[in-house]
Amino acid sequence: MAERALPESLVDTYQLYIDGRWVEPENGRYDDVSPSTGMVIATAPDASVSQVGDAVDAARRAFDAGPWPAMSHQERGHCLAQLGAALQDYADAYFALSQVEWGCTANERRLQIDASASAARRAGHLAGTLGDQPIQSASGAAVLCHEPLGVVSILTPWNFPHSLNVMKLSRALAGGNTVVLKPSPLTPLAGLALARIIHEHTDIPPGVVNVVTPGGIEASKVLAVDPRIDMVSFTGSSAVGREVMAAAAGTMKRVLLECGGKSASIVLDDAECSDELLARMLFESCLLHAGQACILHSRLLLPEAMHDEIVDRLVALARAVRVGDPADPDVQMGPLISAAQRSRVEDQVARALRDGATLAAGGRRPATPEAGFYYEPTILTRRHTRRPHRPKRSFRAGVERAALPRRRRRRGDRQQFAVRPVWRRVGWRR
Repeated sequence: MAERALPESLVDTYQLYIDGRWVEPENGRYDDVSPSTGMVIATAPDASVSQVGDAVDAARRAFDAGPWPAMSHQERGHCLAQLGAALQDYADAYFALSQVEWGCTANERRLQIDASASAARRAGHLAGTLGDQPIQSASGAAVLCHEPLGVVSILTPWNFPHSLNVMKLSRALAGGNTVVLKPSPLTPLAGLALARIIHEHTDIPPGVVNVVTPGGIEASKVLAVDPRIDMVSFTGSSAVGREVMAAAAGTMKRVLLECGGKSASIVLDDAECSDELLARMLFESCLLHAGQACILHSRLLLPEAMHDEIVDRLVALARAVRVGDPADPDVQMGPLISAAQRSRVEDQVARALRDGATLAAGGRRPATPEAGFYYEPTILTRRHTRRPHRPKRSFRAGVERAALPRRRRRRGDRQQFAVRPVWRRVGWRR
């Protein structure tokens, strides 16, 4: 592997990455629009059905006849250590890409960008631990063997694309598998730039990593139904996750689904709601990355006696949040991912207001910046509600506060794939 100088920018006009080569797309190209400005920053290669099949074939051949599965665990670990080092070197360039392609702000950099290099290095260390392990038991001696599974297709979302691309890909490679990565069509450069780094700065053999960016559904389906694929790793909505599971069932693939579901944060009446706790509930738990993450919360359930005071304090915090261009290091919240996503948020807020909610903060586009897909931090309130307004996996920059009588605090809405923190003084109670 020859040493190469780092480019000034990862924003580029890429081709598809198949079998260690850059391949011109058969279906033309589509625009990659920056949520920060609403402007086209690049055009992405639109892979055809046959080209996605070519990527699967390359991964299959690399696994069945290539050197990767036969390499020692230490050799694979070395390749992943190379990837980790290159990602560290590229951290500034990747952060610049993240600002324009998916609206990553300075307060998200550590989670979205810097942690990825560590993830690759940890995978390299993991690869070195997967040798045969002797086991002694009452029934005699045995050996625990770790064997690669085969070809893994990886489908990642647009909200944390770089960290998920690296995490999923590096873990699959650590086990000796080969990969076809398909990033979201809203963040294609995140995956293609990763292919560039692998191609130029690691000794990973051709065909082991393939990156395709189809813009259509039919080409994407290949990565779930193709019998040459042994496993599908998907992160995204529950609705699409069900479709992936159903499509993969025909060939009995292994399926790993990380599906989203936003839930409530619950405050009990003995909780000490300090300013720090409120800031964590509002910003970290609700508005990180403009609320666009499945583990964040879109509702806060409050004891009736505490409702007004907490809402007033949260409104003050929400109004102090600086919304704007992620290139500004003082900005705390960037844009939503697309114009369509912002329209969905506006429709959800309007529906909540029609259903009886009260707007306490936000609920509109900020006056500046004029370009881009920005939306103010939004707080909706409602009292004694039987069921607080809960859009399905709402990726929005806001949260609803509900005051509930004691008899309603014992049981929340049931939802799969949800995270429900409960805030109280100490310990646990039912």
